[in-house]
Amino acid sequence: MKKVLLVAGLLFSSFSYASGHSDRVQVSGMEVVDNAGIPTVTGLAKNVSDAPIKHLFVKFKLYRNGEVVGNTIDQASDIDPGESYRFKAPALTEFDEAKLSSVDAY
Repeated sequence: MKKVLLVAGLLFSSFSYASGHSDRVQVSGMEVVDNAGIPTVTGLAKNVSDAPIKHLFVKFKLYRNGEVVGNTIDQASDIDPGESYRFKAPALTEFDEAKLSSVDAY
């Protein structure tokens, strides 16, 4: 029962998008899933530019009761124009809100 409540809580965790992210990458479909008992921020990062992205970093701040309790990140390499990367950023701490803090593309 506890695991079911955890999964339900994760699915309804709130998300916020911060401004000022890379104009080369579009992030969509963010959600929190239970990955073998580890809450994981997932979604899609699409290269919307005309140039390849050698290195992509998608970073999140994690909050609990309005306070920062941690961060999580996922990275990818060699994303061509028009390609998408399905990111999976595991969190090793409990949280009730995840905010996209930055998208860095080089």
